[in-house]
Amino acid sequence: MATKFTVTLQASGGDYSVLQTLETALDSNLTTAVVLSHGGITGAITDASAVTGATSGATGTALHVTATQIMITPTSGTFQTGEQIYKTINVNYVTSSSAPDSVQLTVKIDDTWSSNDTTALTIDGWTTGSANYIEIYPTSTARHSRVWNTTTAYRLVTSTIPAILIAEEYVRIYGLQVECTGAKSSAARGIRINTNNATSDIRIIGCILRATGSGTPSEFCNGIQTLSRCHLVAADNISYGWNNGICFLYEGTSTTNQIAYNNTCVDNNNNGIRYEGGTTYANIQNNLCSNNTTDFTLTSPDSTTTNMSGDATSPQTGLRNKDAAFTDYAGDNFTISSTSDAIDVGTDLSGDSYYTFSDDPAGNQTRSGTWDIGAFEYVSVEGGLSIPVAMNSYRQRRG
Repeated sequence: MATKFTVTLQASGGDYSVLQTLETALDSNLTTAVVLSHGGITGAITDASAVTGATSGATGTALHVTATQIMITPTSGTFQTGEQIYKTINVNYVTSSSAPDSVQLTVKIDDTWSSNDTTALTIDGWTTGSANYIEIYPTSTARHSRVWNTTTAYRLVTSTIPAILIAEEYVRIYGLQVECTGAKSSAARGIRINTNNATSDIRIIGCILRATGSGTPSEFCNGIQTLSRCHLVAADNISYGWNNGICFLYEGTSTTNQIAYNNTCVDNNNNGIRYEGGTTYANIQNNLCSNNTTDFTLTSPDSTTTNMSGDATSPQTGLRNKDAAFTDYAGDNFTISSTSDAIDVGTDLSGDSYYTFSDDPAGNQTRSGTWDIGAFEYVSVEGGLSIPVAMNSYRQRRG
């Protein structure tokens, strides 16, 4: 196991305010970097400062210091519990209150966001591992709630292509809003996965991805796209305005399944979900595709159950030519209304062997009984108000 090192991304007052700035500052080998707890900073220790353990004599580079933790890339020796770790002895230092441990990096996006984060994110140059992964998630304050939020929720909006590039093996992204405003003809992408590792674990969960640039989408203008061998889970996402909402373009192996569960893909110029692997290692379940030129194009996936299409392309014949009955299609609100054909026809994936989950990306509903198809579970209303459902935050239920 590794110890979680938590940094905050806030519009103001956090550890960082731009996601790419954070990535650049902390880029490191998470399996050899260490995190220690402390009781408070005396003076200041800026990012990339050389630090020394007053008792152990250990040395290293302090990548970042939060109010309660310090993350260090060691260069010699082993830092100890209870010692002063200093940039300048007795002037700029922390006193450690734990032994060093390897790092699991958690980026907590908090506070309200009145403006966009406009710098594209590239996650590259790290060493990650199954216990030393990178996790990015918004709190309930900074998270979208079913539809695109331009006033309070965090949103990454950029013309740079792709908006997010993942070139590392162990990365988890939850609940982000990602918009690419670049020309669709220039292969605008939302999230591109470009890592070639059979033991990887990449998760894109509960995000809204949209393309709003000009022009006819090119072949590679995709909301979520993988071009390499990896184990990828894409679940509970909403993807619209691309060439393909979700596109798996590289064949899997027996250990690198490419998984699409409970996604909603709408208004894409080519496919809602496209799988071109040509082998039997993709799992496509509970997805709702509607109003795409072609809702599904799937080449020999390993498993498909209860996918619904507005045309005749669902792999399940009984779920073809169905009405999604979105709450406000014209307003890009792709929650389902009480008349939707997607209600109570899905597969319960809470005990799935590849990825276990039971809640939707709004963070206020738990799937139970017979699941609905798509990114959102229908919530009945009383007196025009949704019945509240108590639950933990979206990311916390993912472990």
